[in-house]
Amino acid sequence: QSMGQAGGPATYEAPVMPLDKHHLKKIGFSGLLNGVLKSSVLRQPLMHATDSLARARLMFGMGQGFGDMDSTARVITGIFSQMCTFYGNSFLFPIIEVLGDLLDTKPPAAPPNLPFDENSPAPDLGVDGSFWVGIERIHSAAKAFDRELWAEQRKGSERVWEILE
Repeated sequence: QSMGQAGGPATYEAPVMPLDKHHLKKIGFSGLLNGVLKSSVLRQPLMHATDSLARARLMFGMGQGFGDMDSTARVITGIFSQMCTFYGNSFLFPIIEVLGDLLDTKPPAAPPNLPFDENSPAPDLGVDGSFWVGIERIHSAAKAFDRELWAEQRKGSERVWEILE
């Protein structure tokens, strides 16, 4: 939007630049687990987002009794929206699609023994164990995103919920 059409400054919308799914398919499960699904790689966007939220809070002076609430809200929701777009559409969703494409199911070698022994290795149910490790890491990353940027309200945090209160 131009300034004349909207009656004010244009709203910035970050571009969606998804991961290259063809490359992810080439590297397979081990490449995914040792690359984009590595815990340290998954933490980096969250660290940058929380840093951005802290900077926005400092720039707009919230928490010291002064500051422009509307501008702060626009900036904070903009940062949160960009992180949702990045972490979802550009990062985790393409990885989930690739995991699904890489999944090669085969019948189990033998039926599992019941009852399960939690201390013994999991029975072969026809799905590569790396698939489940990848799903678990994605689930953990999504929970961390929610916990770090939105849901948990801890004193002194720089979370979206607390900043917008």
